[in-house]
Amino acid sequence: MQLDKLYDELGLIAEQVKRCIQASMEKNGENDKIGENTLIDSHLYDELDVSNVDLELIKVLINNYYKYVEWGMKPGNWVDEKYLIPWMAEKGISNDNGEVWYIQKSIYEEGITGRPFLDEGFDMLDEYWDEWADRIFEILMEDIDDWFSN
Repeated sequence: MQLDKLYDELGLIAEQVKRCIQASMEKNGENDKIGENTLIDSHLYDELDVSNVDLELIKVLINNYYKYVEWGMKPGNWVDEKYLIPWMAEKGISNDNGEVWYIQKSIYEEGITGRPFLDEGFDMLDEYWDEWADRIFEILMEDIDDWFSN
């Protein structure tokens, strides 16, 4: 069996999955509070890992805070400072108690607007399914032809 060809093809599919998710981040990444795309410079974008594991599985690893970006957060939720302080330090925001409290209060009162990049990224994959299926089918047919030839 031509497993190398099949694994190579699955690797190409994994790369396309990553490109679609990142393209969706580029399209849907604008933070409405500051008016700029905050996803393209984020850990979600940079550390997104998509790879084929075996013949049945392509894995997508993404930071666990994606859910707050994807679905947002309703007002009335208090964010623990242990999550905010590292983010604030990385962004160069003073993490004194006043600033931390201000951000917590803002999220509590206004919530966080969701930016559904992941769902849309997966939706973008629909246009590729037929092409992928055709290429995988060709690889399998070559293998069957080789088997019957020998």
